[in-house]
Amino acid sequence: MKTLRHLLSVLLCVFTFLCIGCSGDDHSDIRKAISAELDSLKSPDTDEAYSYLSQSDLFPDGADASDEAPSAEVKDVFSMFFKNFDYNIQSVNVSEDGNTATASVRLTTIDAEALSKDFASSSLREAIRTASQTGGSESRASIGERYLLLNHLLKTGEYSSVESDCTIKLTNNDNSWTVDHTAALENQLVGGLVSRLADPYILTPEETIDIYLGTIRKMNTDELSSYLGLNGLYSESDDSLRQIYNAMVEQVHDHFNYSIQDGSQSGTSATVNTAITSFNSDAVMERYHSEMDSYLATADAVIEGSDARLAYSRNLLLRCIKENTDVTENNVSFSLKNDGVSWKLLDPGKAFGEALFGTINVDEES
Repeated sequence: MKTLRHLLSVLLCVFTFLCIGCSGDDHSDIRKAISAELDSLKSPDTDEAYSYLSQSDLFPDGADASDEAPSAEVKDVFSMFFKNFDYNIQSVNVSEDGNTATASVRLTTIDAEALSKDFASSSLREAIRTASQTGGSESRASIGERYLLLNHLLKTGEYSSVESDCTIKLTNNDNSWTVDHTAALENQLVGGLVSRLADPYILTPEETIDIYLGTIRKMNTDELSSYLGLNGLYSESDDSLRQIYNAMVEQVHDHFNYSIQDGSQSGTSATVNTAITSFNSDAVMERYHSEMDSYLATADAVIEGSDARLAYSRNLLLRCIKENTDVTENNVSFSLKNDGVSWKLLDPGKAFGEALFGTINVDEES
């Protein structure tokens, strides 16, 4: 009886050893398959990194990088992104039938949230600057331009590494384990960059308005005129009106400042309240009306006729604008709508024109 119990104990130990051995071999093969997949990202050359990350469809709203001939700068994006990539396989689980497996992996990637936020901010600034130079509406950059912007951010910015947990699925085909490629996995391997770049709410309404106003504050007078739609008025105006428009833009350029107060959001609509500092148009118009009334009370105003009165009016308005040194701060609310891509300011030219130029109406006063 003792001999039988001893024999059973030996057989049980052997069976357990064999099971553990088989399971260990299975897990070893799985770990090797994962390592073969991820090791290529730890120190990738430019072509390898580009080949992998370009399949992740970073910009799904139009096309991916493969739709355009990749430049060296575009390819550099991918090798820079994976510069500090690392991973650690935590655990492996094999299904009962041995056909599938999952592995828990700790990933070390670039801080994709910070990178994506910087990208969204820089993209909006660039769209505003482009509109100020061309006089057109803001337009979305091409795929190539977006990759070049990522290239610039990765070269000039400092982005820390972050850790995240990832689940990798594998399939056993003819005793060979292969990693299942999915959009979710590709997104995880780039630290969530794909989903973050596609997040229409990555910038808050307040941040969006801050970028608009901050970019406007840095414009020169030509850019301001173009962005605010005054260039079209110039072409239809005589020289005296052009001088008045230029003088108003100079006043805005010299005195404009702002602060974000607060904001509210309801679904895809938002309002941002600001304090806008600009030249005091009320003071300009008060002086203009006072001096114009004095002129109209003279005999010369009657004798010289309507053309002379119009010329005097415009010259007076121009002088009042140019000589103004008063500033004023007004509370201005901006309305935004999220179109599923980002927050958009409704009718920016009109909104900023009213906020910056105040009560001056050239057509009425001249």
